[in-house]
Amino acid sequence: MKVLHLSTFFDAHLGYEEFYTAKYMAKKGLDVTMLTTNVSNDNKIKYSEKYETHENGFKIIRLPCIFRYGSDFVFMKDFIKTFHRQKPDLVFMHGSRLPQYARVARLRKKDTFILFVDHHDFFFPGHSMQPMKKNIRSAFSKFEYHYFRRFISRSILKKADKIFPVTKVCKDHLLNYLKVRKDKILTMEFPVDTELFYYDEKMRKKIRLKYGISPNDFLLNMTGIITRRKKFKKIVDLLLLLQRQKLKHRVKLIIVGYFRDNDYEKEIMNLMQKQGVSEQIIFTGAVPKEQIKDYYSASEAAFWFENNSITILEAMACACVVLVPDMQLAHLVDGNGLVFEPGNIIQLLNAIIDTVNLSPGEIQNKRKRSVDLVKTRHNYSSYVDTILDEYEKVAYNV
Repeated sequence: MKVLHLSTFFDAHLGYEEFYTAKYMAKKGLDVTMLTTNVSNDNKIKYSEKYETHENGFKIIRLPCIFRYGSDFVFMKDFIKTFHRQKPDLVFMHGSRLPQYARVARLRKKDTFILFVDHHDFFFPGHSMQPMKKNIRSAFSKFEYHYFRRFISRSILKKADKIFPVTKVCKDHLLNYLKVRKDKILTMEFPVDTELFYYDEKMRKKIRLKYGISPNDFLLNMTGIITRRKKFKKIVDLLLLLQRQKLKHRVKLIIVGYFRDNDYEKEIMNLMQKQGVSEQIIFTGAVPKEQIKDYYSASEAAFWFENNSITILEAMACACVVLVPDMQLAHLVDGNGLVFEPGNIIQLLNAIIDTVNLSPGEIQNKRKRSVDLVKTRHNYSSYVDTILDEYEKVAYNV
């Protein structure tokens, strides 16, 4: 069986759902190819345009990016010509907002492939449809999304054989905004690659020794690229508030990631120095995805401030207590952490205080609960099996 993944960007070193889905399909013996652009999501890397075979057994075809608008709108050279050469049995489309993807969808009946689409979109503060600031740019973005992207998405999803929203709010977005037929939808909870993310006691000790973290210190983890949008200045305020609390343990924060903007990095460093919190924060810089589990393993808890992502599951797989904004993935908290109002620094502060002041046994139980939840509900092998089961149903009209 030949599977062709279509992804706007493909940064294998960062992971993401499209990487792991391709990896686990290849592990099951399928002929898997990723068709994508030759530029990275952050636009800092230009990849070779050669065909390549990834170490995990799937092929990658990178096409020149002729045009790019915003964060996820691209136009690729020779896209349809390259698509026709592949002759796939299953096309797995990651997202549904590109005009070139709409051309593929129109081929669905003419050719013999089956079309699956995953769906990660929903409305949240900062989305094009819910801008944080109202200006000409945000008005144009809202207009473009509603009248252009929505039209493209609906034309693609109408042709799709199956659509996989990754959360309930993504499913609601499909039903209520994009008006997709309910029988086409199968909600597929985010999984995590447990071969890559797992608790490692040896690396826990090594990381804590490297950064001078004592056995009695409580280490908080925040993983990801640091941008102005993530409002890191509020995290500095959070650490200042933590300094004033009487806690059972000294709290430190490890930031696993790098600053995308050098000027913003200087602003934050100066602010940390001025507020006297520099000693509480550890910056690791960029870390290969294969090593991220080491930093989660070294931490007692991980948190997300205004948004959340698949990284919640990665932290859970590595035995972290999780402190999560009450958004689309808040249901992942099930006896293994706490939920707070997105962007509410006082609620996050209280969640941290309540977690730090737990007994060692209570902390251990919550960490174990995180690992158990991942093992039973969120593994990629079962995720891919479900996709393949759906393929069989469509292909053979079951």
